[in-house]
Amino acid sequence: MQKNLAQEEAIQTHNGQVLLISCPGSGKTTTMIRRIKAMIDAGIDAATIVMVTFTDAAANEMRARFQKQYGDCAATFCTIHSLCLKTLMASSDVPLKIISAEDQFCKIKDCMRQARIPIAAYAAKDVLMDISAFKNSEVTMQSFKPATLSADEFARLYPLYEDSKQTSGIIDFDDMLCLCREKLQSDIKLLSALQNRYRYIMCDEYQDTNSVQKDILYLLAGDNGNLCVVGDDDQSIYGFRGATPGIMLNFKKDFPNVHEIHMDTNYRSRPQIIQMAKNLIEHNNERFKKDIKAARDGEGEVIVHTSELRENELEYLVNTIREQLKNGVDSKQIAILARTNLQLEDLAAALSKYGISYSAGEAIKDSYEHFIFRDIFSYLNLINGNWNMDDFLRILNRPNRYLKEANFRAMTEFTENALVQAASKQTHYKQKAVDVVLEMFYHIQALRNQSLSSQVSGIMHRLGYYAYISDYAEKAEIEESLLLSKLDFFLAESIKYQNPQEWYKAAQAHVYAHRQTLRAKSENGVNLATMHRAKGLEWDIVYIVDCCKNTMPSSKAETSLELEEERRLFYVAMTRAKEKLYLLNYCKKEGKKGKITDVEPSLFLHEIKTDKYAERLKQEELDAKRKQNIANASEFLEGSPLFFSIGKTVTHKTYGTGIVTQKNMACIIVKFERGIKMFPLK
Repeated sequence: MQKNLAQEEAIQTHNGQVLLISCPGSGKTTTMIRRIKAMIDAGIDAATIVMVTFTDAAANEMRARFQKQYGDCAATFCTIHSLCLKTLMASSDVPLKIISAEDQFCKIKDCMRQARIPIAAYAAKDVLMDISAFKNSEVTMQSFKPATLSADEFARLYPLYEDSKQTSGIIDFDDMLCLCREKLQSDIKLLSALQNRYRYIMCDEYQDTNSVQKDILYLLAGDNGNLCVVGDDDQSIYGFRGATPGIMLNFKKDFPNVHEIHMDTNYRSRPQIIQMAKNLIEHNNERFKKDIKAARDGEGEVIVHTSELRENELEYLVNTIREQLKNGVDSKQIAILARTNLQLEDLAAALSKYGISYSAGEAIKDSYEHFIFRDIFSYLNLINGNWNMDDFLRILNRPNRYLKEANFRAMTEFTENALVQAASKQTHYKQKAVDVVLEMFYHIQALRNQSLSSQVSGIMHRLGYYAYISDYAEKAEIEESLLLSKLDFFLAESIKYQNPQEWYKAAQAHVYAHRQTLRAKSENGVNLATMHRAKGLEWDIVYIVDCCKNTMPSSKAETSLELEEERRLFYVAMTRAKEKLYLLNYCKKEGKKGKITDVEPSLFLHEIKTDKYAERLKQEELDAKRKQNIANASEFLEGSPLFFSIGKTVTHKTYGTGIVTQKNMACIIVKFERGIKMFPLK
């Protein structure tokens, strides 16, 4: 009932500033569509209404839903980027050249080369994400903390990229926003015309707004305009794009007369799922207070399962899903969510192994596309007498043998003599270099006539590749188990084949089948998604994997604000589940030289058990009672209680005669016939 009242209040409140604070599964999209219809029915010109979203898919979906329910209308459904582009194109005499995604990737790679940043070390899209976050967050270069590059690398790269765009006369999507804001700030006539045209502005997913987008919306609305923002600050998970929940939290400060409405009833999930998600998010401090309620009856299930090793976790996952499918559960109502794409690769391999179809909305690489497999095959080529300079240079310092690559480029064959001659060119630690290459050569020669699986095992252990991957994971801040599990996978796969050529053909077929599966986007497969990509979606059964320390929350979350965003991300993942939620973790992992170490569970698995909301209500109740017990100290006939002593008889105008029973630095307590009262000492 409360949910319906909140919806109706939002639907019928048209003028001024409106802050609609929603919770997961609260039906905000339906509410926004009905609000637009109610505004039109109330006589507002549809052409003056603009509904701003942050993705084309969301804008198209909202427009289609409105048309299906109510027919065509002149209201604008668009992204903030398309609105800005339209504004710039209408107000510019020079045609705008927007860089394509492909050209942008090429340009950033060229700039990385100029800045002496290794292209192979960073994905272009991640580097561009750093640039986007910097431009939209409006912090100084000195205070900006890149998510991908180092601070020094970013400082070298950014001006090169900006200069390159300017020289080419092109702009990217972030430029659209910045240029539009500058135009609105400088062209009063244009701003006035747009304010008159878009008299009623609505903005969905406002928690994902960054400072540039906020400024554009505020300029278009004006100081007293009709601006309705909708969102859930607890689902703000795009800090790496410059978004911050603080913008939504400060909306009331920016517009003191705002009409605030809470949609705090969840129509999606069963009560137990909502309760545990609520317990989790209450541990965040930077948020609106909410009393999230479940509209659905029953309980639902939250199952926390701890396996010994990660491979056991994947076995439990696959076996549980197989049992559910056997019992008639619709596969498209099952989702597996992970923190990163790297985790999804292992999940896809595990599902494929047991013939479970899957679909994914993102580019998950097949295990055989990973650099680890390419490294192993480079070693195998050398072991089996197939000399290739690229293969040799690839494994030369994997593990790190501290050998200078340039000294070995003149080699034409993989022989003991050629290696010694090349290693002798080292200017420092020459004998050490010779000893190292000879050790590598002898190990490779010793593996030549062994079985394929023995060769792979030898690469991992005799040649030190297992230790190299362990060190690599630590330096790259990747959970070690995620990479070591790939070594286990490749070792297990190599047992199936007689020689490297047979294995390589099978690997190509495996990659092809994986790509076909993703390309088909089967509607009948189990859903694989990162937690970020899962936002806005829902399934009956949800599995969240690897709920372990340093994975969830990420080891990169160093500050309290970063930890709060990780908690919001986990909250988003939990609230995708309608009926059943599985939280999976493992307690041990195998590291260097087979050493088994303990893995701590995620902090969040502890927090979901603590009802912070109930604790807060109880504390507020105690504080209220305490305030009631603190009486007016100025009504004592004997004067200030500061000078009273224990045992003294005193007289109060309201409570009559009493005896001082306790006294400390802050207060005195007096026992009257009508009860005990506390008085502050001022």
